[in-house]
Amino acid sequence: RVKMGVLHYRFNNFYEMIFRYGREYPKRKALFVGKETIRYGELLKRVDAFAAYLHRIGVRPEERVAIFLRN
Repeated sequence: RVKMGVLHYRFNNFYEMIFRYGREYPKRKALFVGKETIRYGELLKRVDAFAAYLHRIGVRPEERVAIFLRN
């Protein structure tokens, strides 16, 4: 459950949240990576591009994918 002002949104998964905020609040700040700020609209584009890449290499819906990131 995410509280934004007086509205409460419920999401089934993380992508639903990114999709909704990317459409409704594309200029709102989503992530801070070092000195870079990524807004929800840009984050949605990046997430969709990564999903398209996974699909191109053969990953299908509902398959699990592990992602390792440096801390």
